Amino acid sequence: MSVLSLYHPIGHSQCLWDFVIPYLDNKSILLLITLDHKLARFRRVVVRRKFGTSELLNFSNIQLTALPAELAMLVNLQRLHLNNNQLTALPAELAMLVNLQFLDLNNNQLTAIPAELAILVNFKHLCLSHNQLTVLPAELAMFVNLQFLGLNNNRLTALPIELAMLVNLQHLNLCNNQLTALPNELAMLVNLQYLDLNYNQLTALPAELAILVNLQHLYLINNQLMEIPEELCRVANWENNPGYGASLTKHKK
Repeated sequence: MSVLSLYHPIGHSQCLWDFVIPYLDNKSILLLITLDHKLARFRRVVVRRKFGTSELLNFSNIQLTALPAELAMLVNLQRLHLNNNQLTALPAELAMLVNLQFLDLNNNQLTAIPAELAILVNFKHLCLSHNQLTVLPAELAMFVNLQFLGLNNNRLTALPIELAMLVNLQHLNLCNNQLTALPNELAMLVNLQYLDLNYNQLTALPAELAILVNLQHLYLINNQLMEIPEELCRVANWENNPGYGASLTKHKK
């Protein structure tokens, strides 16, 4: 039986999908709704009936190569797991997920982040590690409630100064990129507690980082640093930890 033949209505308000959809797993559902752009009505029906009231969706580890734009219909969604797939791009329509707080895109093949996502001001947790990002959009600064940002294992060579606008950010992982310098404006991340810069190509650090009074962990292993600014080492309770490479951590009180 073809996909189209399944869509013939039964009575006035039901179709066979009312009975089929509950028995399909997420991988089968997403495979069906990405089959053909001509099946727009079909895709809307499937998404609405399968996931319409969901607050959490887990589509990880199912070899996705694309996302249907119809996912944007799920306005109640708060957590979306898309890690460990083969996504190369994201539909701009995801910006319609106005209640989204958690998005996991780790271990895909993304090369860019749509600037349209900047309107998702409820974002708190964004995971983008192990992709192929070379640049971050300046619009990232609009994620004003973001607390966790994972960007490790990408191909970033520089950071936009707008990143400093994420004043609620507590955890920033940038290890295993190709960064050669940091913007002085990072010192504006006043709530930052964790900063991982391991395995980059940094030759110097901004002395301004010393004003990050909430910073508890700063990791700098495998860079090209000749020294750590005295301003950082003089901050109360800091110690240099040669056993961990060029890293700093605060004394436990």
